[in-house]
Amino acid sequence: MRSARNGWLGHDHSESAHPELSTRAVVAVTPVTISANNPRSIKAIEIAAGAGQWLTCHTADGAQAYGIPSQREPGRYYLVTCQRCSCPDAQRHPLQACKHQLGVRLYRELAKAQQQANSLKVRHRLGVHATPADYARIFQAARANRRQPRA
Repeated sequence: MRSARNGWLGHDHSESAHPELSTRAVVAVTPVTISANNPRSIKAIEIAAGAGQWLTCHTADGAQAYGIPSQREPGRYYLVTCQRCSCPDAQRHPLQACKHQLGVRLYRELAKAQQQANSLKVRHRLGVHATPADYARIFQAARANRRQPRA
């Protein structure tokens, strides 16, 4: 269950209870890199695939946050944003993204890509085939291709 004030009923997931989740500092989010050799990447994919089970809320400053179930402890949820996580791994390695953070980043990138694809489908159905920004990208790519020497 969720509470608009602090995340979930029965658990205090507010920023004051979890200062490590503060998103007030500006933190650059690095791209999501998936590697078959990195167990953290594989677990992040599994976590992103289970996004339908996540709880959603916002931090005190309005940032999107998620309650992601622990893979080891049934009934336990970690409070996760793109930059912070309340799991033990994130606390031990604060300069490295944990599997939950990577899962959230991956999910958000996939959702953004899906929204863009849906937007293009709607524009196509309406007969709007390209925006001025689309044309600018097309012309920029064409100019770049002309400059490259042919093999």
